[in-house]
Amino acid sequence: MQYGIKFDPAWAGGDDWREQFGDPDRAFSAARRWGLDFVELTWTEQTPPGAIAAMGRRVWQAGLGCSIHPYFYGELAADVFDRADPAGFDPLFDAAGTLADLTGGEVTVVFHPGRIDYEPNFRPADEAFAATRAFFRWAGRRAGEVPGVRVLCETNMPVFPPDDRDRQVLGMTYRECLDLTDGADVGICWDFGHAFASARLGHHPDMPPPAFVRRVGHVHAHDTVRTETGAVDHRPLGVGFCPWREYFRLLAGAGFDARVLFEIAMVNPGGQAGLGEIVGGSIAEIDAIFAAARP
Repeated sequence: MQYGIKFDPAWAGGDDWREQFGDPDRAFSAARRWGLDFVELTWTEQTPPGAIAAMGRRVWQAGLGCSIHPYFYGELAADVFDRADPAGFDPLFDAAGTLADLTGGEVTVVFHPGRIDYEPNFRPADEAFAATRAFFRWAGRRAGEVPGVRVLCETNMPVFPPDDRDRQVLGMTYRECLDLTDGADVGICWDFGHAFASARLGHHPDMPPPAFVRRVGHVHAHDTVRTETGAVDHRPLGVGFCPWREYFRLLAGAGFDARVLFEIAMVNPGGQAGLGEIVGGSIAEIDAIFAAARP
């Protein structure tokens, strides 16, 4: 099993970031010291084509592997794939292939499913579903052309505050993720906070069916806390009330042996040392859960 942390290149311009890390190279070196194995890099439709490959090289120089997490909501959104030019994804898959060659390990690419009747595309539910399912079938085949690259479909966040509408996204339930990826050579990324939010809203049961657990090939691990304005996720494990230990026990029982991303902010009130303690403690507890599940 591999552990990683998320890095958005935009973070490096913040004052708090510079105070704690100075530059990304120092952050990646620190991540390696904390026992992490990979960094998941954010990619938006505004990201310059060569930027992620260049940042991935710096990740590799720190001794870490790479994952890519696209945030595509415009012309490259899954819900309008039937209207898209697939060549628009070439820079992403080219960069993923370059990083797979460089690191000598798998590069996971975690896509969000599409949105329903939401800006900027406003696709009706049936059209969005058909386009998104077509996208994942195509993306699985496209990744198969690039050695070392694997595509995953992430469980989606059920609402987008402050709109708080009942349904805006695809893939917000265990069943729908299975349906969207049916017949596609892709795995599922189980985002703990997103799936837990859907359960709290009554969209699906607290725990997923075995068929879902068997398809999980990547995890976004984070906790959920209560605030004055409601529940907020992307918090370190152990500080809230998301049943992440139960989630990991299910994965352990299914023989999961892939990547676990700690999807939390790198800027920490305790500085580098504080974040290192959080990461180290989480790794130790997850390892213990999996050790207990072995015969």
